[in-house]
Amino acid sequence: MKRERYMYGVRGEQYGIWNTVKKCWQFGICEDTPMLAEARLFQRIGDDARKWRFEVRVLPVEMRKAKPDPLLLAELQRKDRELKLLGRSVRHGRWVKPVPGDGENHCSVCKAPQPWFYDSGYQEYDFCPYCGAKMDGEAGT
Repeated sequence: MKRERYMYGVRGEQYGIWNTVKKCWQFGICEDTPMLAEARLFQRIGDDARKWRFEVRVLPVEMRKAKPDPLLLAELQRKDRELKLLGRSVRHGRWVKPVPGDGENHCSVCKAPQPWFYDSGYQEYDFCPYCGAKMDGEAGT
């Protein structure tokens, strides 16, 4: 029950980021759940958020926002649309083998060369490390 409460919070409360070293609120984060507040912290400062000094706490009433910042909301909606688009657009390709002596193997989608290891020849990937196309031999142009 405690973990569930931490993730989803309490109805009507808003959460922010408390710096336990400086003893102050930081980054202007105001979210409806502790999980969202922590996600916003990682979005704001990256892996530095893993430092022990940051803690998700219930915001005092005077620091709560009634409505989300419109610029931030628009940015989040744009990122959500991009993620959905990326999830739907999985490209498929194959490693194209050239005629012997006529260049190197390349991706059928982005035409990038297949990675090469000097000792063992071409590195076999299930995907192209340059464009992310899945190398399963399906249609690829």
